Amino acid sequence: MDLTVKKLFLYYIVSGLIFAFSLSAIIISKKYSNSLSNTLYELQRCKINLFKMRDAINDMEIIASNMGELIPNDSSTKKPEIQISMKLDELKSRITEAEITVANMEYKEYEISLPVNIKAPMKDYTAFVNNISYLQSLKFPVFSINSISIAQLQSKEELSPLYEINGAFRLPNRQ
Repeated sequence: MDLTVKKLFLYYIVSGLIFAFSLSAIIISKKYSNSLSNTLYELQRCKINLFKMRDAINDMEIIASNMGELIPNDSSTKKPEIQISMKLDELKSRITEAEITVANMEYKEYEISLPVNIKAPMKDYTAFVNNISYLQSLKFPVFSINSISIAQLQSKEELSPLYEINGAFRLPNRQ
């Protein structure tokens, strides 16, 4: 009997060890399977983000190329005050019949502006509209129109229409 109990005890110990080994193998394989699933999920997420990043880079390249078209090449070498003065001279040569009045340059934290008042006789409505279109199409420096008014001036000989445009040339302030 003593020998049978010893054999049974040995079988119990061996079967317990086999059960413990099997249980730990199952737990390890389950953790490995979960880790493998998580790794696969993260890899798929990285692939999706890779496509999103490529799209974002393409968008940034398009925006950068468009910015290059808006900003002239010599803008970084000339002071903003000089750029505004050059555009003002261009405006004076374009609208020759106009009386152009400017105020002092205004320096704000992120912007330099030059208030401009344009008064001119309206000889031709088409020229008036073209002048406004020209001002609105300026890209660098930008001309922002604050107000436009049309009035009739009565002189001794005749009535003459007059238009007035109030606005400002604006550029970013590079401090």
